[in-house]
Amino acid sequence: MSRHSKNSTAAPIFRYSEKQRLKEYGTIKERIGRDSMKKFDCCHLCLHPVTNPVACPQGHLFCKECIFEALLTQKKEIKRAEKKFEADQKRLLEEEQKRQEEQVAAQIQQMEKLQYGALPQDAIKQPTRDVIQALQDKRPDSLREHKEWIKTSFWVPEQTPTAAPLALVKPSTETCCPVNKHQLRLKQLIDVKMDLVDQSDDTHVNATGPVSAFTYQCYACKKSLNQQKISVLKSCGHVMCTACITKFCLPEGRCMVCNQKCKDKDVISLEESGTGFSSHNKVESSTYLPAFQG
Repeated sequence: MSRHSKNSTAAPIFRYSEKQRLKEYGTIKERIGRDSMKKFDCCHLCLHPVTNPVACPQGHLFCKECIFEALLTQKKEIKRAEKKFEADQKRLLEEEQKRQEEQVAAQIQQMEKLQYGALPQDAIKQPTRDVIQALQDKRPDSLREHKEWIKTSFWVPEQTPTAAPLALVKPSTETCCPVNKHQLRLKQLIDVKMDLVDQSDDTHVNATGPVSAFTYQCYACKKSLNQQKISVLKSCGHVMCTACITKFCLPEGRCMVCNQKCKDKDVISLEESGTGFSSHNKVESSTYLPAFQG
């Protein structure tokens, strides 16, 4: 056996080692680490730390400038789609009017030919459906068999499908969230207020990592907001741990920071930071490519 026998690709079968070398075919999976996860305080659009943070009713965090620009772009696209829809409607109406005018002109021309004797008197009479069916029933069996054969023969030109005209659908006039496409308007955005970590404070409570790795902390327990369950109060916009809101705010019915009234429906869960552990979040990314038929 030569020393290059393992790299030989001239075998009549496709071996497992050769399939492993084909990285551009089939499903490619890769485990991703913490560095590839979105941080809690990063915008869903620009992926940078948020500036003037706002949140949608489903807890997606954005920079105010980014989400305003995204919604404005959607409104421009909606206006463009509405103009195109109106133009298509006008075009279809003109085509229908033109078809009706041509039909009337053809009938007038036929009547003129009949009046001047160019056509027999029964030329304008159209056979009814019953007459057509009766004539078809009187055909020889060979013709009926031929028609049945055509029905089951998709390759015959008579059986070639034709593209049906596309029905016009009125475009939606509602803007949506860029993350999961739920309906979103500017007035539904919540101004988020987060407590910035004092980097010079050595007494800061941090249970998950170095203080320099985090930016914001909980108003109640002063722990860094990163991988725990995080929520925002819709009524006032203060961000705290979900456990602190459940323990301190909901029993009193007021925010512990601004003393504003809040209810259970005002608590909106935010997306926490990702980790490299599969028990906390999805850590495997997949890319689907055409499969190799070997």
